[in-house]
Amino acid sequence: MSNFTDYGYIDTSPFRINELDWDNHYTKLRNESEPVHQHTSVIPLRWDMEGLFCEKSYQSPPTEFYERYYDEDFFEELLEKVNGSYFVRILLAKLNRGGSIYPHTDFGDNLTQNRRIHIPLKTNEQILFSVGGEVRNLKVGQITEIDNTQEHWVENKSNEDRIHLIVDIYDK
Repeated sequence: MSNFTDYGYIDTSPFRINELDWDNHYTKLRNESEPVHQHTSVIPLRWDMEGLFCEKSYQSPPTEFYERYYDEDFFEELLEKVNGSYFVRILLAKLNRGGSIYPHTDFGDNLTQNRRIHIPLKTNEQILFSVGGEVRNLKVGQITEIDNTQEHWVENKSNEDRIHLIVDIYDK
C-alpha cells in the first residue's frame, strides 16, 4: 500500500456543522487518552474507545450525533467510490488553527486492518499532512486513503481551523 491513495472527489456540501457540537465528552476523552490529538476536537457519528482494539469487523455504535450529520446519499456515494463494505467508524475532526497532530503510528487490529479515509471539509494551503515521510496538502472534497500503520502527522500553520471527515472502512 502507498502512503496516500486517491479516489477522486465528493461534494461535501451536505455537512453543516454546528460549532457548539465540538464541545462534547468524546473530545475530552480522546484528548486525555491520546495526547497526540490535544489540538483537536471531534464530532463522532460512529465511535467508541473500546472499538479501537476490537476485531477488524467490529462496527462502532452510532452516537447522539449520527442522525444530525449522517447523510445517506453522501455515505452511499463514498462507499461506492472507495469500493468498501461498510463504515466501522465515522468522525468529524477539527484541528485548531496553529495546531498540530504529533507524529504517531496507529495500533490495534481495528485501527490498522481497516482502511482509513480522510476527506477535507475545510482546509487551506498552509496545512500539511505527512504519512510515511510523504507530505501533501489535501483539497476540499478529495477522498484520500492513508496508510495509518506508517508514522503520520499534521501541521496547521494557518489562522483557520482544519476540518476533516475521517472514516474507517471494512472490506469483506
